[in-house]
Amino acid sequence: MAIISPPKTTLNYIQRITSNFFWGGIGVRKLEDICTAMQFKQWWTFRTKKFLWSQFLRAKYCQRANLIAKKWDTG
Repeated sequence: MAIISPPKTTLNYIQRITSNFFWGGIGVRKLEDICTAMQFKQWWTFRTKKFLWSQFLRAKYCQRANLIAKKWDTG
């Protein structure tokens, strides 16, 4: 779940199963929030640490531009 954003229907289905298992939920966080937090954590690691995969992504996608200046391409 950290790499991609699962569809909302999938998250709702898993949330429903989890809520039914724990009898309506007992303070269990929403899966959307967990996915968002994991994506932000990966972005922060990409920006601050020198791992092999982050060096590869920088070389592939950010050769001529700053990392933050890159536009999100949905197509």
